[in-house]
Amino acid sequence: MNGYRFHWQDKEQKLIRRWDNAKHHPELKTFPAHVHIGSDENVKESDDIDLWKILQIIKSETGKV
Repeated sequence: MNGYRFHWQDKEQKLIRRWDNAKHHPELKTFPAHVHIGSDENVKESDDIDLWKILQIIKSETGKV
């Protein structure tokens, strides 16, 4: 998969999640894919993801897209 970055934030521009595959977290099993949750410092493993999957996650967590 090519490089990607999907950024989800609230109306106050606070980060909710950001999925990307930048090569800056080699310690993760899913390197280079990862997700930042709530802040740039809170990084978790993540499979490669696409826009369709992102929209499904947002819909399941908010009830809307």
